[in-house]
Amino acid sequence: MATVPELTVMVLQIGRTKTAPSKMVLVLVSESRVLVLVPEKFWNWRFWFWFWFYFLENQNRNWNLYPRKKIFVLSLRQRVTELEEECNLKNKEVEFATVRKEEALAAALSEIAFLKEDCSVKTSQVAVLETQISSLKDDLEKEHQKARAAQANYERQVAMIVITAFYSIVCSFLDHQKFLGLYAYVQ
Repeated sequence: MATVPELTVMVLQIGRTKTAPSKMVLVLVSESRVLVLVPEKFWNWRFWFWFWFYFLENQNRNWNLYPRKKIFVLSLRQRVTELEEECNLKNKEVEFATVRKEEALAAALSEIAFLKEDCSVKTSQVAVLETQISSLKDDLEKEHQKARAAQANYERQVAMIVITAFYSIVCSFLDHQKFLGLYAYVQ
């Protein structure tokens, strides 16, 4: 619907001099444009009828539009307040989410620092245990060598005992049987 432009009415005095009386001019202005300049001599009843009819009709249209505009402006203001509330709510949500993420990040960073420290402690413990294991392996190898040497010594001693026992058995057998020739060969 097209709106009727607001009409502004001005009455001006023009040309006041000593010799000539001043003349009145009625000026109708709409949207910063001059619509009509009406000199005073044309101000008769038809002009006034037309002027008041047009002026009142224009004002009536504007007055009819005013409540609608006011309702529209109020609805726009209400919508603006709703949008501001939504914006504030979303800002609070974003702020809350940011705080929670920062807390989670801080917790994760502290956990990472704790795990790094724990890892370094465990790494040093592993290094100590590796040196202990290598020394224990060396000790075990030495013990194995001692055990092998002892086993070999034991086997030698057993062999010597067996040989000595066998020799003594053979000697006693030879003494009993009186094989002097064989006995002499063995000695």
